[in-house]
Amino acid sequence: EHESRLQKRNAREDLEKRLAGLTPRERDVLGMLMEGVATKIVARELNLSHRTVEGYRARILEKTQVGSLTELVNLHRLAG
Repeated sequence: EHESRLQKRNAREDLEKRLAGLTPRERDVLGMLMEGVATKIVARELNLSHRTVEGYRARILEKTQVGSLTELVNLHRLAG
């Protein structure tokens, strides 16, 4: 139990560090992508081009040091 809470806290702190470097716009894009919103819809909702959203997505993955959005979602779930 204690070890599980400690792992969760460590995962949360790790995730917070990874997300700290994101700009407000990157956070907007990330939030929508993590909800499962398609890139084209994110672009339309945020009044951006599809290519701009793809650029944000690439920078988000780079800044958070993950290989895919799925990996980032899994980190978020682990952090609870």
